[in-house]
Amino acid sequence: MRWFTRSKKPAAALDEWTWLIQSIERARQDWQHAQHLVSQSEQKEAIDDAIYYLRLTEKRYMFLLNCARRCQLRREA
Repeated sequence: MRWFTRSKKPAAALDEWTWLIQSIERARQDWQHAQHLVSQSEQKEAIDDAIYYLRLTEKRYMFLLNCARRCQLRREA
């Protein structure tokens, strides 16, 4: 009888957690790269694009951090 065996959700949750941590690290690197682009930009068009990219990467990084926070709260509950 396999009715009382554990489901494989913990392994899937671990894979999701690992993926989330890797995504956060990549988003942080992108955000730092965008900050570097803003500091190095000299032309008006280039600075506008760099600022747009900076805002985009910052929002993605903050979104992923919030996802990790919510996921951690679900795991603790």
